[in-house]
Amino acid sequence: MTLPTTTTALPRSEGAVSASPANRLRWAALLAFVLGAAGINGYWYWRDREPSVSLGTVSQWIRAKRIAEAEAALNAHLRRHPHDADARLLLARALAAREDIAGCARELLRVPKWSPLRAEALLRAGESLLATGRAREAESALAGVIKGDPHHAPSRPVFQEACKDLFELYATEDRRDDAQALIWKAVDEGASSDRLPLLEVRTRSETERASSTDARPILRRHVAADPADTEALRALARAELAHGQRYKAREYLSACVRAHPDDPGVWRDYLAALWNPGDQRAFLAAVQRLPKSADSDPEVLHFRGLAHEEGGNWAKARDSYREALERNPFVAELYERLAQVEERLGETQKAVEHQRRAESLRAARKELSDAYAAYRNAVAQLPKASEVELDPIIKRIVTACETLGLSRMATAWKEQISEPGAPPPS
Repeated sequence: MTLPTTTTALPRSEGAVSASPANRLRWAALLAFVLGAAGINGYWYWRDREPSVSLGTVSQWIRAKRIAEAEAALNAHLRRHPHDADARLLLARALAAREDIAGCARELLRVPKWSPLRAEALLRAGESLLATGRAREAESALAGVIKGDPHHAPSRPVFQEACKDLFELYATEDRRDDAQALIWKAVDEGASSDRLPLLEVRTRSETERASSTDARPILRRHVAADPADTEALRALARAELAHGQRYKAREYLSACVRAHPDDPGVWRDYLAALWNPGDQRAFLAAVQRLPKSADSDPEVLHFRGLAHEEGGNWAKARDSYREALERNPFVAELYERLAQVEERLGETQKAVEHQRRAESLRAARKELSDAYAAYRNAVAQLPKASEVELDPIIKRIVTACETLGLSRMATAWKEQISEPGAPPPS
């Protein structure tokens, strides 16, 4: 008799792992991750054991125009040592050698901030960016040199060259306020022997007209390279306006207003482009849209006064001119406009006083120009006529500066007055 056989499943222990498809997938993924990580680390180990080329050899390759080999060696070196400033500078040189100026600037900007080579790298980056038309980024790099690092101050030649490059940029973009601030920064931080030349540059900015050189080709390149560079676009608009291209200037400045609706400087330029005695509709409409942030700007207040005059509101025009003069009491044209409005309002005595003030400022402006010209003539004679006395001429410059509210310039010129018995400055 055959007994029936039965199969009874043994109970699973509590610690047993289920061989379900989900668990098998997890184990496969874990194994793949471990093998992948091991492979990557193995590659890094193999790569870092590759023989490296010395930076001296790479420098020789660059001089010999073996640029491709130099780049390959430097890229391999920088993978292992990404903060090596010398290698970054060499790579920038190699890129410049094959005329990749943008790449050169990019590598220069990657020099670590704590490196003693950082200031010179920023200077060269700024110059490279200027060469490619990227004025806004160039300004940032050059300003970084001038601002300096308390631990690694730029050398005097690097500081001077950065000031020169940045001053030329400001001159091209007709940014007089920024140029003046830069000059005083250079005076404060430069050597004593640099102060008089810088002071003369600052004085010429007050006595000489803007350069007649047409900056529009350069400015167009700046705008094409970086359409978001508002300073370059504003400068191009001012240059177009100076050359009679009023509609182009309006178009550019309208874009600036849309991009920066609360910037008083943008509105100043825009209103100047719109001001047209023959047709003031666009100008008056723009004045109505002025933001509150522009209410304290003297030039914007001047334009508000002109708008009130156009509407025949003489009292409001007077108030706008007076408020503008409270903020900047050294503008002859404002005193003249105020005097004309006060005359209309019957305020004759005040009108006379303000007209005299305008004439005094214009006379001081002419005296500054004449005195500085006399100073330059006297300095030119010093090698042949050492008895020429400069102090009286310098005192004329100081007096004119004080009348015009140029107090910092007046103080700087006072420092050039020689002590009794001392030889005149050379």
